[in-house]
Amino acid sequence: KGRTSPYGYAAYSISQLKEPLSSIKRELKRINGVGKVTESIILEILKTRSSSYYKKLFNE
Repeated sequence: KGRTSPYGYAAYSISQLKEPLSSIKRELKRINGVGKVTESIILEILKTRSSSYYKKLFNE
């Protein structure tokens, strides 16, 4: 069977939120699927509108 992305569950959970991420950025780890690494990527995107991790994946 294929492997699922470790970020897939977090992405789904985030898509179901009723409020914007920017309003709950201090509570990101409470979102199902969001851990330390995912939290840091989200915070980087909220701050810079970009992600060095995403750019690295995109360029591979």
